[in-house]
Amino acid sequence: MNSTAKSRPQKPRPDFPLFPHATGRWAKKVRQKLVYFGKVADDPKGEAALRLWLDQKDDLLAGRTPRRADGQLTIKLGCDQFLHAKKQARDRGELSPRTWASYFGTCQKIADTLGRSTPVSAIGPDDFGRLRQRLATGENGKSVAGVTLATDIRRVKTFFSWLYKSLLIDKPVQYGLSFEAPGRRIIEREKHAHGERCFSADEIHWLLDHASHTYRAAIMLGINAAYGPADIARVEFKHLDLENGWATLYRQKTGERRRCKLWPETIAAIEKAIAVRRPPVDQKHRSRVFLTSAGTAWLRSDGRNIFPHAFREAVLGKADFYRPGHAFYSLRRSFRTISDETGDWPAIDLVMGHRDNSMGAIYRQKISDERLERVSDYVRNWLYAGREGGAE
Repeated sequence: MNSTAKSRPQKPRPDFPLFPHATGRWAKKVRQKLVYFGKVADDPKGEAALRLWLDQKDDLLAGRTPRRADGQLTIKLGCDQFLHAKKQARDRGELSPRTWASYFGTCQKIADTLGRSTPVSAIGPDDFGRLRQRLATGENGKSVAGVTLATDIRRVKTFFSWLYKSLLIDKPVQYGLSFEAPGRRIIEREKHAHGERCFSADEIHWLLDHASHTYRAAIMLGINAAYGPADIARVEFKHLDLENGWATLYRQKTGERRRCKLWPETIAAIEKAIAVRRPPVDQKHRSRVFLTSAGTAWLRSDGRNIFPHAFREAVLGKADFYRPGHAFYSLRRSFRTISDETGDWPAIDLVMGHRDNSMGAIYRQKISDERLERVSDYVRNWLYAGREGGAE
């Protein structure tokens, strides 16, 4: 037996119901899910872990969320239950991996700030005031953007609302007056301070001239079809009809259908990207149009999309016009800004996957391909005004 095996913690006796997990915690698999009962280092004989297991055993085996000995739900148990439900939604395709990862990060901030063992019923306005301060400060110690803070606060409220609607707590939590999202005035002021976050036609052509075939095709889809990084990471061959020049898919964030007429330049760029595409390392990604130069997916298993960072490093970050806030997503903003001049907002919403909640949308049964072509042609004319050849 090697030294590693000797140093690994052992069960205090053969019939001990828990085992020392590789993470250094006492654990047990219950209903196909690992449950942990404290650190082995703090409880080498497992006595406290065993008491906790016996205390929670009935609830765990029945699939219920265990409470503290006094019957109160803790932050940790609430987060575990919430994330488990959201993970199931993600696995069913009802929630994007990116959104699940965002919820996971939010729960970490809640637990770190309010305390994992804190009963949810004991949390009040003062605690939410501390949490807001934590959310308002980024990892670098600087204040986060107002839009980011507003999104984080919305996720926190989603979490506590879910606990109440799931009957895990008896009454809604009281946030107090300080746990409010930044006002529209603050967000607008930040927006103007950062300047416009869209590209000019000349800037897009600079990006195209300095991009590889893969990034060039992605840029074309960004300005032609308003694709964002998530779309680039997940678009499949079945979504693109290159022969007839159409792109059709659903926006994962809203579930809205999207359809766009592709330009000849976009089709040519996609065909070149496919020609140099590295075979997928994992065959489950063989339907993806875009893969990394190593043949792996842009979207990682933890929900992280590495495309935006890679695009900035390979192309955008080298441009003289690059500035913080400018990103691949700005192509989508550019499409919306220019296409709005057509005045055909229902057709533009269909291209972008934006939800129209107006009464007109209820009565509107379809939008013709001719209208989508007019929007597409308008943006193309803007991009190629005074230029010849398009894609070579």
